[in-house]
Amino acid sequence: MALRNRCIPVIAFFERQQQMQGQTRRMLLLFAAAVLGTVAAVDGLVWAFMRWLHGVRITSVGAGIDSQTPMVMGIATIVVLGVILISSAIRLRHLDDGGAAIAARLGGREIDFDPTNPDEQRLRNVVEEMAIASTVPVPRIFILDAETAINAFAAGSNTDDCAIAVSAGALQHLDRDELQGVVAHEFSHILNGDMRLNLRLMALLFGLFAVTVAGRVLFHLGRASRSSRASLPIFLGGASLLLVGSIGLFAGRVIQAAISRSRERLADAAAVQFTRQQRGLANALKKIAAYPQGTRLQNPHAGEVAHMLFGDGVSRIHWLSTHPPLLERIQALEPGFGPARLQAFVQRWQTGQAAGQAPPPAQAQDRSALGAGAVMSLDSAPSATIPVPSSRLPLDWQLLVRDADSAMAVLTDLLDGTPGNAAIAALPVNQQVNLALLALSRLRSMDNTQRDPLRRRLQQPTDGSLRSLCLRLLASQHLQATRAREPLRLRQLHECASEIAGLLNALALLGHDDAEIARLAFLRALHAILPQHALAMQRSAPAFDTLQSALWKLDHLDIAGKRVLTEAMRLAVVHDGHVNVEEHAVLRCFCACLHCPMPELPEG
Repeated sequence: MALRNRCIPVIAFFERQQQMQGQTRRMLLLFAAAVLGTVAAVDGLVWAFMRWLHGVRITSVGAGIDSQTPMVMGIATIVVLGVILISSAIRLRHLDDGGAAIAARLGGREIDFDPTNPDEQRLRNVVEEMAIASTVPVPRIFILDAETAINAFAAGSNTDDCAIAVSAGALQHLDRDELQGVVAHEFSHILNGDMRLNLRLMALLFGLFAVTVAGRVLFHLGRASRSSRASLPIFLGGASLLLVGSIGLFAGRVIQAAISRSRERLADAAAVQFTRQQRGLANALKKIAAYPQGTRLQNPHAGEVAHMLFGDGVSRIHWLSTHPPLLERIQALEPGFGPARLQAFVQRWQTGQAAGQAPPPAQAQDRSALGAGAVMSLDSAPSATIPVPSSRLPLDWQLLVRDADSAMAVLTDLLDGTPGNAAIAALPVNQQVNLALLALSRLRSMDNTQRDPLRRRLQQPTDGSLRSLCLRLLASQHLQATRAREPLRLRQLHECASEIAGLLNALALLGHDDAEIARLAFLRALHAILPQHALAMQRSAPAFDTLQSALWKLDHLDIAGKRVLTEAMRLAVVHDGHVNVEEHAVLRCFCACLHCPMPELPEG
């Protein structure tokens, strides 16, 4: 469904990424101010304490108290900064264990690949649809069985180790469209890089919290040793440190809440763009307003992940809220929806629940085909473009890869130049790509030893077909993602000119039989991204190893570079005005390897 004109403005994926970079910089500056303020307050307390020692003339300290004050303040600065930074680093290291660890900490239960419960099947289908549509690996899916509120969150350090958790209350009370809106909201956090930012927020707040812990320890030590001459300074120092740390922590939470609120507005906008309709997300928010428990979670660790949740998970005063007010979020989706209409909806819904009316049956749609779905737009305006319908993957193929062993068998058939499974071989190449993406997501539960057959298969010669190229690129990208990522600097476009030309060369040759039209498509795309470079088009497409190396290097472009590269690839494909199945499949593979959303394309 196309977005109507009165819908909220669609915010481009790369623009949101750049906004997120700006928010990250502002967040670091504000947190740096909070940290420095905490350190300065501690230094002030140390200075006051040293002046007190000088005033009472403690002989054990000696006559040089004044000369020692700067040194003591320097030591205090180093100690406080060390406590904050080391605590934050340790916390971030623990959080880097992945989204599954965070979901389990909140009592999440991972659902099977082929669940028998209809609600769990519905959730898995919706998540897989969103993942395949966005070329993001299917995240691990958890249900918070003990939580009857309506809530959800996405967690993880990157797209390859992320997890989505949904409360039991959400599954019980939301229909399929509403659940899809909530899941799309969480996927927008994944695509926008919010998960990494969330982990940094948690780590930095923990560092500020560590100062209060140190103050509390000193406070209790001073109280426990009242007979000692040093008990009073320890007691006062602990109380002062506890007070200063609490103020710093409070400032950190205010910063966290402000960043979270702006990020949630962007996620709501992206979810509408993702699903192509705002009714599901808006109705989910209305039900939250009507549901007595709302979004409040019962787990004692809920406060730690409050900024990750779909809705406020803990009770807090308004200006510390991590989310905009519900009515404001609904009005952004449905302009003109005022308090009176919300109150009327709340009364109708609660009356229906009191009368024992069951939620509308949503399972009837849950066995839908898995396909391209809606894709993220690279434009800033709504579009009615329909995704290529032939890329949709029927349900039977979804059921074929419901565990890691069957997924490995399917991948082996897909990668084989002469597949043993004739039905798989008969699938169009873009459906084979979707099947491979789904199968690869099943292998995330395997260790490196279990992935060895896939590595060995990639080392064998292939038939050199387009199908083989796409599938081998996806499998190689999956194996690379399972390794520990080395810290690499972001690259600029001019550093990757030959790699960019290789990708555009492959796309131009693929979709244009006429050599001159292919050359013009290549030059048009190249001029859009590297106008100062005069590179000749090659008559043959790059080999697999060349493309693999190029994609790995280009994956480290900065956000602005990826935006221009994605637009250039789109231009190379649509130069002749239409997109065939092969072009769609190769572009999808390239975008998956670059961790970018698919651009909108005309119907093939």
